[in-house]
Amino acid sequence: MPRTRARTAAAGRGAGGASADAGHLRITAAQRRRLQDAVLAGIGHLLASAEALRRGAASAGAPEPGGLLTVAGGLYTYAVEEYGKLLLLGSLPEKGGIVSVPYREIFRTHQKKFDAALDNLPADCGQLKWGIFDPALFDPAIFDTGMDASFASRASPLYLDMDPDGRPVAPDVPDRGQLAKAIGGLERAVAEWMAQGKSEGQGG
Repeated sequence: MPRTRARTAAAGRGAGGASADAGHLRITAAQRRRLQDAVLAGIGHLLASAEALRRGAASAGAPEPGGLLTVAGGLYTYAVEEYGKLLLLGSLPEKGGIVSVPYREIFRTHQKKFDAALDNLPADCGQLKWGIFDPALFDPAIFDTGMDASFASRASPLYLDMDPDGRPVAPDVPDRGQLAKAIGGLERAVAEWMAQGKSEGQGG
């Protein structure tokens, strides 16, 4: 897929348990498959919720449609990050039925998961709103550079921030049509990942 950006039986825990080793958790291949299944379920719930809010924003008499779209975009970016987690989990080598998981890197570090996802998704999946100017060349605080699926856009719809003068900062509002493209693109990518996993007999 095109890049979006110009850019175990574990000792000490019993059979089937996980053990820690220098920041890594050692799990069985079966445990990894269960983790992947749980991540897939979560992505499905996030995308379904984002789509419901996106559609609700267009309903007659919808309260604050911009607010609904903003929260929908936030949920979508959570799904993007979880897709990155899915890819990172799947990329870990298996040796003797054991997988060594760099826990902090995959479960606690946000940017690595976004990078993994966006580097493997179509460009539309990385944008909630296309801008006029290139954010690599123009200051987003001054110019319309759009709204990307990033950690900042994940958090801003759900948490209130304020400016130096004590005024609330209004989060960006995704474009409704572009958000539909992004959601659809990620749904297709997840379906392709699942189909590939089944064809390879890996269960995910």
